[in-house]
Formats: sequence, C-alpha cells, structure tokens
Amino acid sequence: MMNIEQQAEYVVTTLKKQFMNNKIGTAGNATLEEIADVLSLFDYHVDKTIAMSELSVDKPENLESWLMFKGDALKTRWHETINLAVENKAYLICPDTAKKLLDFLIKNLTESEKTRGGVL
Repeated sequence: MMNIEQQAEYVVTTLKKQFMNNKIGTAGNATLEEIADVLSLFDYHVDKTIAMSELSVDKPENLESWLMFKGDALKTRWHETINLAVENKAYLICPDTAKKLLDFLIKNLTESEKTRGGVL
C-alpha cells in the first residue's frame, strides 16, 4: 500500500502526464507527446503539495477515480496549460516551432523538475 506521499507522487507524475496527453490529443503525434510530457513536469512541487493536502490519509484511494471525482483543484491548474497547448496546436505541429518551444520549456524547468522527468 502506498503512503500519502507516494500517492501524491503518482498523481502528479503518471496521472498528470496521462491527463495532459489525453486532453491535448497527442495520440499518434510524437512531437505533441514530447511537448505534453515536458509540460507535465512543470509545477511539480505545487501540484504535489495540493495532492497531499487533498488525498485521504485514513484510507487508500483508487487514484484514477480520485483524480476524476475529487481532484478538481489539480485538474483546474492543469487545464490552464492544456488550453494554451490546444489553442496553439497548429503551431506545435510545425517541427521548427515545436523544437524551439521544447528548448524553451526545458530551459525553464527547475533542476528538480528536469531530474524528475529524466530531462537531464
């Protein structure tokens, strides 16, 4: 059984990445998947703090269900980023623009976020 910190870690890494990829609509587009994966690394510490404060310490959660039904604070934060990506999707498909954006995003990740996402 995962403790609360492990549950929060899973939510803000694995589930956030899946959520962003699904909402941005990256299926079959490796460039969009890369962008969504890098975007999912941002705000790790803030997201983890929110998840830890909202997850139940007393009972283990089905984390996918928890995110769907109770994770509104996180989903609201994530939707801000998703909306920007979706609104600018046409630009993100262009390889030159996508490469510039990825370089910019990676440069602006904290060292901790880069390490967590395997960017370093």
